[in-house]
Amino acid sequence: MEAELEAVPGLMKRHSNVFTRRAYDLTETKTVPGQATADHVVMTFVNPKNGRSVRLAYYPPYQDMRRSFIVSFRLDGKRVFFLPDYLKEHDREDLTAWLNAEADNTDIAVYWNDFFKKLDTLFNTLLKDIIDGRSWEDVPFDWGDYK
Repeated sequence: MEAELEAVPGLMKRHSNVFTRRAYDLTETKTVPGQATADHVVMTFVNPKNGRSVRLAYYPPYQDMRRSFIVSFRLDGKRVFFLPDYLKEHDREDLTAWLNAEADNTDIAVYWNDFFKKLDTLFNTLLKDIIDGRSWEDVPFDWGDYK
């Protein structure tokens, strides 16, 4: 697990073009100590021209949990939605499994390569207007088992 966290800066550098070519700059990378989860890395990309930010939290495998990314979108630092909630709202929950198809691969680079290739596809299609700053959706948070 620690080796995965150490690999994150190099992997993020390799995949940051998914954001930088859309005028999003990496403004923060921090390791967050886990409490009920593994230690994880949070990366924030900001587009100062459209007031949007994308936050990625990378969680390495931990106990019985697969490695994963949690992706959220923010507008002016106040309004936020999470990618799985957006996909659910658009009846595209199938894309959550598609994004995480390589989560169990023993090679972290394979998972990152696959995830960012697919995230880039979503940024070019389903999420294009949101990423480009042309639209915004207030997507309800799915509280699931937390109700």
